[in-house]
Amino acid sequence: MPRPEPETAFLVVDQGGHASRAFVFDARGRTLAAAARAIRARRPDDLRAEYDGAELWAQVAAAVDEALAAAPAPPVAAGLATQRSNAACWDRTTGEPLGPVLSWQDRRAWRAVERLRGREAWIHERTGLFLTPHYGASKLRWCLDHLPRVRRAHEEGRLGYGPMAAWLAGR
Repeated sequence: MPRPEPETAFLVVDQGGHASRAFVFDARGRTLAAAARAIRARRPDDLRAEYDGAELWAQVAAAVDEALAAAPAPPVAAGLATQRSNAACWDRTTGEPLGPVLSWQDRRAWRAVERLRGREAWIHERTGLFLTPHYGASKLRWCLDHLPRVRRAHEEGRLGYGPMAAWLAGR
């Protein structure tokens, strides 16, 4: 009697605002394994919404490890979904976070954005974007101005910055 072929497995990681989830699906989209870890945004004031980067990574890794341990076969491919405007600063050498992951809801850099109001039309014409502290550029400026580890990594050419998905995928 021929041996059955092992199932083809696909890993999907969903890092959302309340949980880090990992799923393993088969080729027909059936769930073969799943795991989740709760995560909570810190909100120190009305402007800030952030995640502890080390904690967030640990939660993602734990969910992935648990789902893979329960899967019938190693995945042949993986996908990652995140809140795309969450922004992270990390050390490109080690992958370690250099500060909090700033939520898309974070508005701590609003003053920097307001200083650009006189150039709003010019900026929109060239980029297609409207001025808002929810976008990444103002978050990066805030991190460079307020987080010594970020500033030092920038000066030493080790700073990675981008959406949370870029940081997670690069780890």
